[in-house]
Amino acid sequence: MLVKNIIFDFGGVFYNVDYRRTIEALAMISPEGERLRAMKLDDILDMPELYEKGLIDSASFISDIHKQYSIQSPEHVVIEAWNAMLIGLKADAISIAEQFAAQFNIIILSNTNEIHFQKFKDECIDFFPKFQEVFFSHEIGMRKPDMEIFDFVCRKMKFSPDKTIFVDDNIKNSSGALKMGIEFMHFDSSMDLSGLLHSIRNITHIN
Repeated sequence: MLVKNIIFDFGGVFYNVDYRRTIEALAMISPEGERLRAMKLDDILDMPELYEKGLIDSASFISDIHKQYSIQSPEHVVIEAWNAMLIGLKADAISIAEQFAAQFNIIILSNTNEIHFQKFKDECIDFFPKFQEVFFSHEIGMRKPDMEIFDFVCRKMKFSPDKTIFVDDNIKNSSGALKMGIEFMHFDSSMDLSGLLHSIRNITHIN
């Protein structure tokens, strides 16, 4: 396979995330803790869809959480709970990104939101410049898995879909990419970044 371009997810690939930490943090401050603890991962990932598209502001999103889970705690406590899922940049993220950048055109495409962006942006100040472009859903008004976001980045970057791989830890995010003819690689919990680099080199016959 001739691959020139790689579209990377951010959280779960280069950045450690544990969604259950946010569920537990919200459950601790909500009288509906048991309902929260019973939620599935997909429920948490889909909850901020409008917020991740930048269609509502942070204050409205936090207000929605207050109402949805009958939370009385002040805003800053809810923000801390929402950020609890963010653990940190992986130790080898920068060095692996540099190795990818030496061989491919690489970009980040992330479903995220303003609160999370403010939390991780300073930590990643040396990481994001390793990529040709970084696209955040809340800034461009689109969200994975919608095909329009993949069409947008491919047009913007002049990427040919048949020469592009999309890497994400969430299989559900792949549908739009696959419809466009972009190859999908699932980054699952058993993989590390070195293994990902090795796998992509293998399928592209690069040593």
